Amino acid sequence: MDNYGRNPATPYDIRNILGYHFISYPGEAYNVIFSDSTPSGFTHFLEWQTPTPVTVRSFNLWAWGDSSGREMALFRLLAKSPGATNFDLVVYTFTPSHPYQYVDGVFGFLISTDIKPTTAQEFRAEFVNPTPMGYAPRVREIDGFGEFRHEPRATIRVSEVETSWQSVAGVNYQGEFCTNFPSSTWEPLGSVVVGDGSVLKITDPVLPDQPRRFYRVRPLD
Repeated sequence: MDNYGRNPATPYDIRNILGYHFISYPGEAYNVIFSDSTPSGFTHFLEWQTPTPVTVRSFNLWAWGDSSGREMALFRLLAKSPGATNFDLVVYTFTPSHPYQYVDGVFGFLISTDIKPTTAQEFRAEFVNPTPMGYAPRVREIDGFGEFRHEPRATIRVSEVETSWQSVAGVNYQGEFCTNFPSSTWEPLGSVVVGDGSVLKITDPVLPDQPRRFYRVRPLD
């Protein structure tokens, strides 16, 4: 490792864990280079300690590979909980695709992710040799951040459909559904319901990946 490019205004900023200025990434003078003379599955690692405990909520990892197989098989980010003697907190694990798929197509930008907030003073990054080539991975930068950097991606799924109608007392009704309106066979939905003059309802659970359905209520009398 090398402190080349360190931002003197923020010498202990967790966003500069390996020493480079986090604001831009034009390429470092030196990379973290592990020895190739290690077997497949061998775990290389980096350990570092901050002057005081910091809370990390996201991080970026810059690493590069080439056609000779200099790509890691597995990445782990670990930390020590307060008072622990070993790295007992598994902060993040990542199994990359091969060849590497970079974030937004930016060469070397391998991981950018939010994590469960972790407060610690000692950290360890592990890089496992690929198999069967056995070449060691090349790592350029790990940048830790004290804030979440990614917008949550919320999804919405309807779990139930409710159909209601104004009933007539004494009239029998049958709820029905089909999957290809209008050229489809209507199928019964539940049992016959007897009207009582109030607004009646029938429900239909929606299973994940279930085809869309169309609904109707048909008086039988």
